[in-house]
Amino acid sequence: MMPPVVVADAGYGQNADFRDGLSERGIGYVVAARSDGTVHPHDARPTAPA
Repeated sequence: MMPPVVVADAGYGQNADFRDGLSERGIGYVVAARSDGTVHPHDARPTAPA
């Protein structure tokens, strides 16, 4: 049986191995994200468009 989608809490959401395993199996997922997470490197600098 293959689930149509997996829904998980932030504990699983911050586990890259868990998310990668689902992706490798072709299983869609929705996971919670912690509020202290970032989506860019810490040394990123904002720039203004030209």
